[in-house]
Amino acid sequence: MQAMMKDPFGNYVVQKVLETCDDQNRELILSRIKVHLNALKSYTYGKHIVSRIEKLVMTGERHSGLASSYSS
Repeated sequence: MQAMMKDPFGNYVVQKVLETCDDQNRELILSRIKVHLNALKSYTYGKHIVSRIEKLVMTGERHSGLASSYSS
């Protein structure tokens, strides 16, 4: 998954999965992504993942567990 997050096309797959999966799977994926957030910010395509997570948190599309998972 780490390679997909840095890939020009793979990052779109990860973004779409985050948008469409159920809450339990989203929490699992976010727990895996969270440790890589700072590193992802330095990659062109990784920035898209970080932006998508921030957008999901800001717009409140997902329950409050997403916000607490992202911010910790």
